Amino acid sequence: MSESIVLDTVMDTYPHTARLKDGGLASSRFAFRFHDEYRPVHTAFKRMVRDDAFDLSEMAAATALQAVVAGKPLVVLPAVMLSRFHHGSLVRAEGSDLKGAADLGGRRVAVRSYGQTTGLWARGVLAREYGVDLDTVTWVVFEEGHVAEAATPPNVVKAPEGASVESMLTAGQVDAAIVGRQRSVDSRITPLIPDHANRAMAWFEKTRIMPVNHMLVLSRRVADAWPWLIDELWRLLAQGRQSYLRELPALEPANPDQAMAQELLRLGHDPLPFGLDSLGPIMEFAASLSFEQRLIDRALSLEEVFAPCVRHLR
Repeated sequence: MSESIVLDTVMDTYPHTARLKDGGLASSRFAFRFHDEYRPVHTAFKRMVRDDAFDLSEMAAATALQAVVAGKPLVVLPAVMLSRFHHGSLVRAEGSDLKGAADLGGRRVAVRSYGQTTGLWARGVLAREYGVDLDTVTWVVFEEGHVAEAATPPNVVKAPEGASVESMLTAGQVDAAIVGRQRSVDSRITPLIPDHANRAMAWFEKTRIMPVNHMLVLSRRVADAWPWLIDELWRLLAQGRQSYLRELPALEPANPDQAMAQELLRLGHDPLPFGLDSLGPIMEFAASLSFEQRLIDRALSLEEVFAPCVRHLR
């Protein structure tokens, strides 16, 4: 082992990464130095994209696509860290006059950042499943995007200083919101799509698209310095994933997303896509949505997203 190869790494703790994080899965050729001070994990993404601050980093899928278009020195790995459905990410305030998701045309919708991957998938649901013209919606955001070069559509506006999604929803300043994993505990905020779990499963049955939120990116300088590293890293990631999928059926679900993953596995589907064979169609779909929603300014091919050095990872 070359003791000098230590990867500065940002990676959240999931059931499939826990053994990497605690040392239960390790390599004889390199080691990780985990930067767990980034909580929530998305707070590290801007530093990775703009400053090449880490050797290996978890990365939002939409940010990864924007980074590719912007020519950032990153290698996108076909390894999923987080995947979940987003029909339940759309919420409204109790008592809202919205009849349903199809009624959002011309309304104001809050989202943490326009480039947030949850927003990408939720807007895809609105456009593809409910026929909402996204250009007629005013998107109220609280943060700038991770990729400085990415343009913002003209119907995106900044929320007032000090405002929050919860405060704007309950005050009627926005009609609906797109929220991530950290859901509000305010009982006045309810799902916009009441049967969202069933609608999500119907979406999957029709499209076979498992929405990917977070992936991994490797700094290009690291990939160029140690070309063998990608395969060794892939081996560890695959072992962690396989262990999790073996254990998943017997787990007590920690949240609704894990319950959905168990149901997908029971039906013979992969809830955590790895490799280009399963991930390729998903990322092509995500790239198409990103172009339609003007997160990127040109169509993006799968060959551009995944560099030649990772295309053998099937």
